[in-house]
Amino acid sequence: MDTNLVETNIESEDLLEHVELQDISDAIITIQESFQISFQGDELANVKIFQDLCNLIQEKIKLEDHDDCTSQQAYYKLNQALSHTFNLSKLDLSPETLIENIIPRKNRIRKVKMLEDILDMQLFLLSPPVWLTCVLILVFFLSLLAFFFDGTIAVSGIAFSLLGLRIAHKMGKEIDIKTVGELTDNMVSYNYIKSRRDPNTVNRRELDHVIKSIFIKLFLLSPSALHKEAKFSEY
Repeated sequence: MDTNLVETNIESEDLLEHVELQDISDAIITIQESFQISFQGDELANVKIFQDLCNLIQEKIKLEDHDDCTSQQAYYKLNQALSHTFNLSKLDLSPETLIENIIPRKNRIRKVKMLEDILDMQLFLLSPPVWLTCVLILVFFLSLLAFFFDGTIAVSGIAFSLLGLRIAHKMGKEIDIKTVGELTDNMVSYNYIKSRRDPNTVNRRELDHVIKSIFIKLFLLSPSALHKEAKFSEY
């Protein structure tokens, strides 16, 4: 047996333990928004493994169970919204259609906002150029080092980098998602309830898979890192 392969598999299955606690908190916020639930008090205190979280979410959702496909419903909603926003025929769209070919760069921010308003959900579709984000992050860390030399320069640099990042993300025009199919998948992950035809229902057979997809998207984990017994960080 290949020893290196065994070590790689072990490392990938332990990746969930390596996710920072603050990042887990961000995932919880995403889950609450997607499933329109809220965790109260110490409800999460006994969540030690991934299946504990899935079970808790299943318990928190009190909606009627319907055995239908949310991805199909999300695709239909997205298809309609894209057709309306960009004056397209529904026949011109397929899961393989490139988002870049649908949304022209000119007026892209305004058009995406129109699309989000029709769908009543945030799509996380646009971002600033990678080089700009990297430069602003570099300025931030250099500003931290500047505290050893000049506090005023350090504070100014931190304020500039944080403000720059905020503006860059609001004004970013780069499309992160390649195809209509990928955008549909994101809708289901980040806006599960709103993606359904009837928002008063869920398909409980889908829920664990959707929760897993949220963690995979947020933390770039491999599916093997999210087996039922995968442990959360204790730190």
